[in-house]
Amino acid sequence: MEIHLPLQIEEMLNRHIESGRYESATQAICQAIFLLDELAEWEDENFPTEYLRQMIQESIDSGPSSLSAKELFDELLERSEVSSKDKDNATA
Repeated sequence: MEIHLPLQIEEMLNRHIESGRYESATQAICQAIFLLDELAEWEDENFPTEYLRQMIQESIDSGPSSLSAKELFDELLERSEVSSKDKDNATA
């Protein structure tokens, strides 16, 4: 497999290799893919697709927001945690 990386990503990769954290680009990229996979699993557990669609639709329906992207993400995370606790309480 041949991969073409943007210059900025290649520089970041080289920095990690030069620091001694990784022995090779292959090792660093493998670690990145493992982490990407873990992140995807976490996102699937914490932000199911249907939940995200519902939140997006609610946002569209409510009109423009004055919240920053970080504030919106924090709100989604909080709602997800509350929803998760509600599910846990329902099964207890």
